[in-house]
Amino acid sequence: MKRPVALFIAVGCLAGGQLFLMSPAQAAPSAICSGDHVITTSGGRLSYTECTEGNSSRVYGHVKDTDADGQCAYAKVQIENWVKSWKACGEGAVTNFDTGYHSGRNAKVWLSES
Repeated sequence: MKRPVALFIAVGCLAGGQLFLMSPAQAAPSAICSGDHVITTSGGRLSYTECTEGNSSRVYGHVKDTDADGQCAYAKVQIENWVKSWKACGEGAVTNFDTGYHSGRNAKVWLSES
């Protein structure tokens, strides 16, 4: 007679010399995203999506130079102490960006020209 076998799946994490186990029911929450944000200036356009997962945030999208004025369009993102900028130069130029996740729940996003 065969006996039923129970299967237990766990995810392990080694941190600080200690092993922590999580069952699938305890897994981290999924990211919550709010997209289709748009910021425009006379010579630039910034489209982006912001996601949060736990206590971390991520912003991704693209910045576009929309005017042949010799200036570049700059996207700047700040998540807590982490800050980075991307630029698109020349009318029609587009630069895609993705911050990846960084500690902090509120991202600040700017569009500028210079």
